[in-house]
Amino acid sequence: MPTKIIQLKTLQDNYAYILIEESTRQATVIDPGSAKPVIKALAAENLDLTHILLTHHHYDHSGGVVELKKHYPKAEVAIHKDDAARLAVTGRQLQEGETIDFGATPIKILHLPCHNS
Repeated sequence: MPTKIIQLKTLQDNYAYILIEESTRQATVIDPGSAKPVIKALAAENLDLTHILLTHHHYDHSGGVVELKKHYPKAEVAIHKDDAARLAVTGRQLQEGETIDFGATPIKILHLPCHNS
């Protein structure tokens, strides 16, 4: 079964993405700059958040993590190892080529740093 993807507008000019493993109703969120729209979408779709993936530490991509962890304490937070120290919530430190198991859909990590600070 293919993975469903929901795009959510967060803050004024950013987006978060929810990946849904439809057979298990599990979800991964990528770059939750704000928790509120993510929590609303997860509830509307009746999903269990299992992973919070961050492309980098900037607040507009990671600002919703603390609130999401309050609602979904078992969700694993993951960020590249070179950026992990800049994040308030610690979790899995990723590196190039690793794979995250997400139901039947493995997520392969590509390190593509795009910001310089």
